[in-house]
Amino acid sequence: MAKFLSKPSEAKQRMLDRLYADHGAALRSFVGLRMGGGHSDVDDVVQDVFTKLAQMDDLKGRLPSAERSVRAYIFQMASNHIVNMYRYKRVRRQHLEREQPHALESSGDEQSPERIVLAQRELESIRETIEKLPLPCRQAFVLNRFKQKTYVEVAEYMGVSVKQVEKYMQKSLIAIRRAVKRLREAEK
Repeated sequence: MAKFLSKPSEAKQRMLDRLYADHGAALRSFVGLRMGGGHSDVDDVVQDVFTKLAQMDDLKGRLPSAERSVRAYIFQMASNHIVNMYRYKRVRRQHLEREQPHALESSGDEQSPERIVLAQRELESIRETIEKLPLPCRQAFVLNRFKQKTYVEVAEYMGVSVKQVEKYMQKSLIAIRRAVKRLREAEK
């Protein structure tokens, strides 16, 4: 318990600050994309990853030496954390369903007519946004999200690099997020 509450050494704190400066924004974007964008837990996941890094005994020794590998290591930590978070939520929900089958019905997740209409408007806005995307972005998005193709498979199909597919996907997801945000702001 003392390790959890203790403050990192000055050298470790400098290393954490440098890691955050070098990778924090990219990690936040990665987590946001991984969690579906606009998710309220993005900052929590980023904080948890850096908290775990701070708790490592030999941080410098555990991190890969290549900068690109450090980013991959941190992103993998975030991916693992997200998977664990969703597993925990799923198990908790299953437990609640077994123990209190009617408890979830009154949790505010019910399908009110207003929520259904809003969801239909959001879907329509997303569909229109996808249709308006530049052809390469739209093609990459459809192959990845609707045909469940990996970025590597999409890149091979389109004859471009995986990095280019990532750029197409980022542009697509940003456009979709903005469209949904505009719709939600208009609904207020």
